[in-house]
Amino acid sequence: MLYCYAPLYIFCGKHLLAAKLRPSNVDPAAGALSELQRVIKQSLVKTELQNAQVGTIRTKLLKLGALIKITTRRVLIAINSSCPYKDIYATAYRCLQLLPNPG
Repeated sequence: MLYCYAPLYIFCGKHLLAAKLRPSNVDPAAGALSELQRVIKQSLVKTELQNAQVGTIRTKLLKLGALIKITTRRVLIAINSSCPYKDIYATAYRCLQLLPNPG
């Protein structure tokens, strides 16, 4: 009997946030949204968006104008000082760094 699996990986830059093996006879996108929601919810704990719906999070956090500078050792994201969600970004970043590496 041959077993085939379809991997699901969620990255933030070069950091692996989630890894999951699923049977290959399941739709490749199945479970991807729920896994992404889990990662997002874990990174927004103790912020005003911890109980927000995914659409709200996308609108407030993912649609952002920022200056991004990529160097050899790091990625710098410069957010305007008047951005109302800069504290949430900082909290989410710290929480993402604390997540265990699944790999």
